[in-house]
Amino acid sequence: MPPKRLSLLLVLLGCLAGCPLPPDQKGGNAKDGEPDDTFAQAKTVSYVAGDFATLTGTIDPDTDVDVFDLGPMQPGDRIIVDVNDAAPALDAIVACFDGRGRLFRENDDEDFAANRLDSFFDEAVRHASDRYYLAVSSSPFGRSTGDYIIQVEIIRDGPVPPPQPQNFLLDFDGGTVSIPGDRTYDVGPFDAASIDAAYAGQTDELKRIIVETFLERFSDFDVLLFTTDDDFAPPTPFSRILFGGSNPRVFGISQAVDPYNARPADEAVIFSPTFGRAVFGRLLTIEELGLAIGQVAAHEAGHLLGLNHVADITDLMDTIGGPSTLLDAQDFKEAPLDDSVFGLGTQDAVLLLLEILGMASS
Repeated sequence: MPPKRLSLLLVLLGCLAGCPLPPDQKGGNAKDGEPDDTFAQAKTVSYVAGDFATLTGTIDPDTDVDVFDLGPMQPGDRIIVDVNDAAPALDAIVACFDGRGRLFRENDDEDFAANRLDSFFDEAVRHASDRYYLAVSSSPFGRSTGDYIIQVEIIRDGPVPPPQPQNFLLDFDGGTVSIPGDRTYDVGPFDAASIDAAYAGQTDELKRIIVETFLERFSDFDVLLFTTDDDFAPPTPFSRILFGGSNPRVFGISQAVDPYNARPADEAVIFSPTFGRAVFGRLLTIEELGLAIGQVAAHEAGHLLGLNHVADITDLMDTIGGPSTLLDAQDFKEAPLDDSVFGLGTQDAVLLLLEILGMASS
């Protein structure tokens, strides 16, 4: 077995071997149970009527985090979390982690577009852990304080969602994409000269490097890649990534972070004209340009598959590095969550992608 493929298998096997246990803590709510800001200080949840629990507490100051120990979980167990901000001033966010502190699920707003702003999720566990943690804090998008009430229900022994392969279309022909909470972008055909006149006539070579970079980043996972240069349409469903348009604030944007790829037909756009001299301070070589654009495309694809931002410039899901970090090879790995996602824990992108997509066919 190739070494890289073996390492992926070990990631999955490691999930079945259990996780190191932090010290047990006494039960109680967040009002009288502080400090409870870390996994090691988590308060043990007491369930009633089977697997129901009500958790109450206070977030104060606005950087406070309350952590609860939900106990052991097996694949197929469903964790349902429903948050009520008991104090109208509190805008809460919740995140759930396995026993190693790796993100399982997070939610800020149940449905922002429908104005359902309290946190909620209902998700099946993919891998066993001696304990899962639930953490609540103030939303990083609107720091606040106040009381909360969380209803937790565990439904045991359900089906385990199997990994599903994903089709991606890299769309170089142009089109329209609507980004919720932002706007609709009309994108023309991809042209390297739209980035800088020095790249005129190099569009095909640039596309080749972008495609090669994207494929390499997903080479370990069950992803099928198509482009608009193919002589056939991709099978449905597929997620589409456009290249072009204009947004000087960002390199790319996706419609959403889609937990566990629940919607396998969503879209993103890479603002290729942004990758010019003004941002990088010099004219990139065609190889550097293709690497940078290809890695941002893989980053946005990660969001469409359910991955969040992390704080590690060597990770494809990084959000703290400057433009120059895109000129070095990045990859999916385990890294600390960015503070814009949650204030503790990590994201193991390899584990999540294996659970979402499965391993690439040999």
